[in-house]
Amino acid sequence: MSDELHYRVTITLRTLTIGTGLAAGIALAFLLMGHLRIALAAVILIIIAQVLSIETLRAFAALQLRDPRA
Repeated sequence: MSDELHYRVTITLRTLTIGTGLAAGIALAFLLMGHLRIALAAVILIIIAQVLSIETLRAFAALQLRDPRA
């Protein structure tokens, strides 16, 4: 697997992790302020980001299995 692909996967996962953390903070802040709909929207964004992260890892693992150098 190329170093560029490995770098892109790492950056994607890091970005999704940071985004999930920010969304969790936003959800907690709006929940504490009593804005339930905005907090729910942030939680939905967290779930979507986690699904994207899982799919990225799954695709990366599939590429690793096909790589003859591994």
